Amino acid sequence: MKYFDFKENATWYKKSGKTCQVTYIVQELVEGGELFSYIAEEGQFPANLCRFYFKQLLKSCLYLHSKGFAHRDLKPQNLLLDSEFNIKIIDFGFVTTLEGKEGSGYNKTCVGTPGYMAPELLLRSDKGYNGNVVDLYALAVILFVMYSGRPPFTVAAKSDDLYNLLATH
Repeated sequence: MKYFDFKENATWYKKSGKTCQVTYIVQELVEGGELFSYIAEEGQFPANLCRFYFKQLLKSCLYLHSKGFAHRDLKPQNLLLDSEFNIKIIDFGFVTTLEGKEGSGYNKTCVGTPGYMAPELLLRSDKGYNGNVVDLYALAVILFVMYSGRPPFTVAAKSDDLYNLLATH
């Protein structure tokens, strides 16, 4: 999603004549709503639509990763659709550099939404994780959700058989 302007201490003039300090962001209008809403209302998507969106997501992540960043909270709620139903990624609150704070190529902060978090994030290893890998894992979960209309596992924990299968291999 494109951002056009940001101001931390702007003055808002109310109709009553009073003013107050606000922070604002001006961004591109994205009219299509969340991908999550479409999945929740329509259920599973046909294979050709899954391929269409998955290709857009892969290209978007490739671009983000080529600039040295990982999103770390990819999920259908953070994917908006424009007026032509193209994907727009939002919510970069957990974005980080791929090189990590120490420059090792590993990140150690456990962030994201549990159902979309890669096993290495949830296992909280001292080694850390690669940001681009956890983004790709989240994309795979999103693809599963689009194609099946439901999440691949009940909870992202070793107690779930399917998640445990992924986490131990």
